[in-house]
Amino acid sequence: MRIVSNKAQDFCLLAIFGAVALIVGLRPLADFDFGWHLAGGLWILGHQALPQADPFGAEGSRWLCYSWLFEVALAAGYKLGGFRLLQVAQALLVLVLVLCSCVFVRYFSLRSRTASTPRELLPLLIALILTSQVWYLRPQTISLALFMALVVLAEAKKLKLLLLLPLTVLWANMHVYWISVPAVVFLYSVVLPDTSSSSAERLRGLGKALSVFAAGLLTPYGVELFSGMYHYAFNHRIAYGLITEFNHLSPKQGMYFFATAVVVVGILFALPRRLSSVSKPLLVLWLGSLVAALLQIKYLAFFGVLSAALVAVCGKPSPIAIPAGGTMVGSKLQGIAVAAFVGVCAAFFELPAPLTPRQAELFHVAADLETQRVLGGAPEVVFNDFNDGGWLALVFQRSQPDEPPYQSFLTSIDGRTLVMGESRLAEYEKIAGQHEGWCRALQGWDAKFALLPKNSPLETVLLSEYQDENCGGHWERIATYEFWSTLKYVPNSQHSTA
Repeated sequence: MRIVSNKAQDFCLLAIFGAVALIVGLRPLADFDFGWHLAGGLWILGHQALPQADPFGAEGSRWLCYSWLFEVALAAGYKLGGFRLLQVAQALLVLVLVLCSCVFVRYFSLRSRTASTPRELLPLLIALILTSQVWYLRPQTISLALFMALVVLAEAKKLKLLLLLPLTVLWANMHVYWISVPAVVFLYSVVLPDTSSSSAERLRGLGKALSVFAAGLLTPYGVELFSGMYHYAFNHRIAYGLITEFNHLSPKQGMYFFATAVVVVGILFALPRRLSSVSKPLLVLWLGSLVAALLQIKYLAFFGVLSAALVAVCGKPSPIAIPAGGTMVGSKLQGIAVAAFVGVCAAFFELPAPLTPRQAELFHVAADLETQRVLGGAPEVVFNDFNDGGWLALVFQRSQPDEPPYQSFLTSIDGRTLVMGESRLAEYEKIAGQHEGWCRALQGWDAKFALLPKNSPLETVLLSEYQDENCGGHWERIATYEFWSTLKYVPNSQHSTA
């Protein structure tokens, strides 16, 4: 639909949010999983194969690298331009996400005849605030942009197999959220189709949903991917309390919690008056995203974009006539102008370092340890707090390009340990909760060296409880880092007095 609108306002709105997206996107590569993704991608490129077991884990457990395509792209970018190029890629990805949000909100505003730049400001702000937690270089950010496109296609009744099949295959090799494609198709075509839909049309919709679901098998892991997704979804009881994004939404999340509360109250207040303008599948998606976000804040971004759609629909109708059969406001020249504007804005800002001080210090410390060859090439186990291990793996990848990194680097307890299902969670629980579990683990790993955060529980355990020959006596050296810049070496003979 075409609407007579103030293009100057449209341009200003897009330019402002484009500039914000670019500036925010040029922040450091601070995503917690970034180190793991890049280390995994470099491993895949170096070996020209996908890992069958976790190449960085001491347990040697089965590892489904379900984000392998994203990781390979990340590693290729790193080889081409280092961290700085990846920082620019992060900026571009965030910019694309914000512009997708602008188009997403505009689509629903036009459909409900509420389109005008001032009226779109509120839903766009909602989308940006609640999606800001994923404004990093991560596959979830790409999934969010694809999800918005999927919802628009569903609302526009353009769920064509010719488009959905390649989308599903691409998405399935990049992130686990590809499952939303068959779910949305099933919801819109079978469960809650148009009232005019016949039984034959529903049957065709079911076939379409099953075809898209089957397309998700076109990954290197085939059917096994579904087993991995099941474990990922239902075997995180321990991880729920240890990884922030698996926590329940609560006042501890500050801005996100209160923004969610205000949005929910506002939508529930305004929805009854505009209920006829909201499609039933969209309402079901919104309610489902709300429940998911309350259970795990990792789904808050999806709740944010669906809330923006509902707020856009629930706005007051525009007094400007909207002729039928037109197209959305916008032009190629406008897009070029926005890109030029944000480019000029970027030229006035000095790029920050691509790594945060914390990452840079740990990177330096681990590189220094590798240079010293403190172990003489013997295998080592690095005990770390979750995602620090990704950066350690990355250091060893860089320093030993011709050697498999697992020959000198292994990690024990980290984020990857907690995402691959019941067996690894049981291993973590055994190690963390039972002293005899620690002894068995240390003996099995034959650890020679440990790198620990200063005053961490693991440091206390290793230095005070496991010095005997049957448990921790074979440790040659323990290093701790404080404020990510200083190391304290503790020789084996000093374990009992440290």
